Amino acid sequence: MKPRIFVSAVSRELKAARQLVSNTLLALGHEPLWQDIFETSSDDIRPMLRKHIDSCSAILQIVGDAYGAEPPIPDETFGRVSYTQYEALYAKSQGKKVYYLIAQSEMPRDASPETIDTVRDSSSEALRDVQERRALQRAYRDRVQSSEGIFYQIQSHPETELSVRRLKQDLEKLRRGFRSWMVGVSVALVLIVAGVLAVNQGIWQQAKKMDQTQFLIDEQSRELKELAAKLDNPKRTREQLVHTIERTYDTAIAEAEKLADWRKRDEAKQIAITGRDQNLGRVDEFLNSIETVLRSSEVSPEYLEMTRIFDEQGAEEAIAYIASRKEDLFAKFDREQDHNRKMNLLPILETVRKEVLLGHYDSARATCEQLLSKDPNWGDAIHEQFSIITELGHHAMRYEGVSSAHDLFIYANELANRLARSHPPHVHAQRDLNVSHNGLGDILLQKGQIQEALTHYEQGFKIAEKRSTVIPNDNQALRDLWISHDRLGDVLLQMGQLREALTHYTAGRELSKKLASGDSPGMQAQRDLLVSHVKLGDAVRQMGQPQNALGHYESGLKISELLAAQNPLETRALRDLAISYDRVGDVLLRT
Repeated sequence: MKPRIFVSAVSRELKAARQLVSNTLLALGHEPLWQDIFETSSDDIRPMLRKHIDSCSAILQIVGDAYGAEPPIPDETFGRVSYTQYEALYAKSQGKKVYYLIAQSEMPRDASPETIDTVRDSSSEALRDVQERRALQRAYRDRVQSSEGIFYQIQSHPETELSVRRLKQDLEKLRRGFRSWMVGVSVALVLIVAGVLAVNQGIWQQAKKMDQTQFLIDEQSRELKELAAKLDNPKRTREQLVHTIERTYDTAIAEAEKLADWRKRDEAKQIAITGRDQNLGRVDEFLNSIETVLRSSEVSPEYLEMTRIFDEQGAEEAIAYIASRKEDLFAKFDREQDHNRKMNLLPILETVRKEVLLGHYDSARATCEQLLSKDPNWGDAIHEQFSIITELGHHAMRYEGVSSAHDLFIYANELANRLARSHPPHVHAQRDLNVSHNGLGDILLQKGQIQEALTHYEQGFKIAEKRSTVIPNDNQALRDLWISHDRLGDVLLQMGQLREALTHYTAGRELSKKLASGDSPGMQAQRDLLVSHVKLGDAVRQMGQPQNALGHYESGLKISELLAAQNPLETRALRDLAISYDRVGDVLLRT
């Protein structure tokens, strides 16, 4: 025999939701009981409701907007109430636990409240009556949500199921009490028959106090892992991430095309291309973060539901879902003290990454600030904030000027150093330091402080060189080293140190050639090789070697022609092709 849970709802409004709740309770080992199981009539059914509720251990009520059917006369204890309201009120009066699921406006209904709570006739009294019924239901909802009872807001059927599962541990206490009662009754009957009940009273007490806490924890962990395994689909998640990035890019390009000024149009397209390429470069990082959480024991129902929504409905809906839960998650983090408390913040951090995919950097930054106010030393949040601030810094330097970008890069450097000091060492700490030094170098170079810029580029180069040695086959580490060679070549060339610049450009060319010859080189790898050839050409041309320069420019031209053919609508590809033609034409004109 299983402990019974009475499932209460206005049948016509939330029948499907009630059925889902009942199915979930069955899966959790409880016996659900609800109104449709037994016959009802036009007579007063309160006696029948009391009988069934008395047989249950608790009641779980789905509170909607409909008032529903009501007794023929007001209740002596509770006044004018609907049958659904009466079920919960009576249960509480009998000392039974009542759990509430508050159906929000987005929650699917089987019938609208307006078609349920209708005017019974055309009289003015009937109109006042329907208004009163609707007001009574609104007041009831408000009382439930202002009480100290356990309630969750639900907006979808998957969220309803997860909310019931969140009650598992609390419901399990009812099961333990029920089992203890059953064991006690059985033992008592046996002992009465044996005539030794008084002597062995301790056996009964011991049976009632059996502690199954660890069993419950293990069982809950197992169920969460099973649900996480269903959502853990790297291929599908990667496809959704890439789809989100490409859709954001397409939207940005469409908006750029609306601009009348061709310069602004080209700038907007360049922003879209840069954002797309950067996010595509972080897909593996985003994917790894999702996989790590889903495969860990520290996964919350909110994270699972967010992952499900992202998979089924996209990034915007996943962000909206966590936004509706953010305050509750922060409150739970503040309230809890155990080592798993941070799992309440993980879904919020994941929405930061999704906001980045959508290009919502300002809101992502604000959310990260909230996370760091809760846990200033959280490495993953520091890293995410560093990435956001760095991107905002590059955007400001490109389109607003050096002064606007300066403070952002200083803040990014502080974040990178804070991450480098974290314990245990964060996986992205050294790379963030490298990127930070390059960013500060770019700022100082723009301000004309060449020697200071060189110092930062050299510090970044040391980090990149070390990382490429530690992880020699990592494409990102190799590209970071290419960037450092390229930056050093640029500043040394500007300082007139041509041979030193040529050394770095040559090393960069070899790295970009290696990346471009991989199994599936992308546009970025091909373009890096193009840039290496163009800059090598510029360096040897300044050294008085026009034929060598022509060879590099022609190699670059072949790559730029290929990229322009593959991406005929991309401004950057067309501009690169124009630059290549210009370089080749200049040399041919002077030879």
